[in-house]
Amino acid sequence: MGKNNNKSAAKPVKKKVLINFDGFLFNCIKEDDLGFTYKCSDKQCLNYFNHFLKELILMTQSEHFQQEYLSPTPNNNHRNRINSLEILERIIKILKHDHRHEEEWLKQVVNDGMIYETGINVGGARLFFACVIDTAYFEIRPLFLDLHHIVIPDKRRKYNETKNFCFHCLGKHC
Repeated sequence: MGKNNNKSAAKPVKKKVLINFDGFLFNCIKEDDLGFTYKCSDKQCLNYFNHFLKELILMTQSEHFQQEYLSPTPNNNHRNRINSLEILERIIKILKHDHRHEEEWLKQVVNDGMIYETGINVGGARLFFACVIDTAYFEIRPLFLDLHHIVIPDKRRKYNETKNFCFHCLGKHC
C-alpha cells in the first residue's frame, strides 16, 4: 500500500477570547461633573446587566473577533478603537473613580492605544475595554460601562433616564 499523498490544508487555529475583570470600574458612583454614574432607572438596571452579559458572551464566542470588535467598518460604528485624546482624557477621568489603580496604570492602559468601545444594545449604553492581543488569544479587559453615553455623547439623542437605582449595588441611596 502506498502513502496517502492528499495533504489536508492546515486549519487556522481560532484565537481564544479571554476576559480579565482586574481593571473593571464597578462601584457606586455619584454623578460626576461629566455626568458619569452607574445610577439608572430601576426598570433599565436589569436590562443593562442582561445586555452586558450577552455582549461579553458574544465577544468570547466570536469567530472573527479582530474584525468584529477591533477593526472599524461601516457596519459596526459602535465597535471601534478610541483614538481621540479628548475622549481618552474622559476615560481616564472616569477610571480615576476607582482608587485601586495608580496614575501610571491609567496612562499605560489608556495611552497604549488599545481602548475600544462596543455598544451593548441598550439605548446608548457602551462598554469601554482594553484589549491585549497575543498570538494565541485576545484578552478583553473591561474598564467600565457608560450607561448614559457620557464618554462619546450622541447629539441626536437625549439620555435623560431617571437615575434612581444603582447598577452596582442595586440600591437607591448609595
